[in-house]
Amino acid sequence: MKNLFSHFQKSLFRLIVLMLLFSSCCEKHGEIKYKCNGIVITRIDVCGKTSFYYRNEKEETAGVIYAKYSGMSGGFRAYLDIQGEKANIIFGDGYFQAKNLDTTKFNFYRWEYGMKKPDKWDTFCQLDVARTFEKRENNEHQTGIEIEYSEHIYRWWWPERWLGWEDR
Repeated sequence: MKNLFSHFQKSLFRLIVLMLLFSSCCEKHGEIKYKCNGIVITRIDVCGKTSFYYRNEKEETAGVIYAKYSGMSGGFRAYLDIQGEKANIIFGDGYFQAKNLDTTKFNFYRWEYGMKKPDKWDTFCQLDVARTFEKRENNEHQTGIEIEYSEHIYRWWWPERWLGWEDR
């Protein structure tokens, strides 16, 4: 009887370890392109990190703005405002950072009390970690920014993880 109980404990321990191992693996990532005035902002969502990349018609880049989050209450909510050659991410929720940023073309700042959303959303759109909510808000306000959504299955054992492609 003692041997049977010991076997049960080992099996239960293995099951718990496997559940923890596989539940922490991120399998999906998404890519969203926001296009307006010849500027393309590419958003890459991978495992608790969302990165935004700027590219204009001349194929010039301007660094990366990213938000990291985790847990049930993690995420972000922001707006993208494209005016001429410049794109701004205006965030209310989330922890945003930047790397190699050319602020003459691409910048980010916190939404301040008293700021108002524009009446027309010709060059303005909602950004949200919850894509369903983002799509609904942008459809309701009839954003003038063209948005292309795509999702990919992402497995931790695939080559892009080994080669560092997940953080283009």
